[in-house]
Amino acid sequence: MEKLKNFTFILEVWDHITPGREEFIGLVKIPLASFCYSMKTSDEQVFSLNFLADQHCLYPMIVSDGYLPIYSPRLGQSVGELAVTVALGSSI
Repeated sequence: MEKLKNFTFILEVWDHITPGREEFIGLVKIPLASFCYSMKTSDEQVFSLNFLADQHCLYPMIVSDGYLPIYSPRLGQSVGELAVTVALGSSI
């Protein structure tokens, strides 16, 4: 769990200009720390995966929901924003 909270999900953003022609726009970084924190009841205790599976069938866990910056490594700056929703689980 301690290692996972430092991980980041990297999403590539591409522009499909025409069929067969694509242009790389940039990267969106989605931190996974909230996923780790939601699995803990205290610093010493971690929920069982079976309990999590039951809970996330009823209520999805939202990892990210909002606008995140698109970073262009080529330009070295943010070139826009992307609306991102990442959730674990689903309603029955």
